[in-house]
Amino acid sequence: MLDVIILEKLTEWIQENVCNDDSINLLKPDNEKMDETYEKEYVKPTAYPLYLPPKTNRREESKVPAICVQIVSGSDDMVKHMHKLDIQLSFIVWNPGKYEGEDEEEKTFERNYDGWHDLWLLIDVAKRKIQSALFIEGFKLDTTTPMKYGMFNGDDEITRYPYWSGYLTFSVTAGQSARVQTQIDEYL
Repeated sequence: MLDVIILEKLTEWIQENVCNDDSINLLKPDNEKMDETYEKEYVKPTAYPLYLPPKTNRREESKVPAICVQIVSGSDDMVKHMHKLDIQLSFIVWNPGKYEGEDEEEKTFERNYDGWHDLWLLIDVAKRKIQSALFIEGFKLDTTTPMKYGMFNGDDEITRYPYWSGYLTFSVTAGQSARVQTQIDEYL
């Protein structure tokens, strides 16, 4: 149950401190209009525990941009009474190219592969926010485990133009309650 609590608390913290950061404004996806007819709209990403929720119908709005807060692995040190979780943030943004112009006659669209800029902005903000926090929702950031980050390699379903995706990993620790001596004596 501790893992569920940590995952939910981390997701809330990522939403509040990373997704709602003033420097983040990302394009709202519209795969039907990846040309000059797209009405440029900026949105904040949403944090989800584990994975993107599935769409319930075709008209439902996209869940992108998003940050999925995932547990990669966990460990319990019974001697030190320490619980450790390795966390991966999976980021996904949408950006098919450069949109310019406000008037119908002046609108232009240039397809390009610069969407990775949006992805790295999001990763950088998350990295900066996490590094500046010693505790996240009461759980200690494990500073002995290096943060790792990068882009997904493009060979998987998650990385397809005009979507850009990457990851950031870090670890958190929480204390475990010590076993009561009488419980231990029962097994001796």
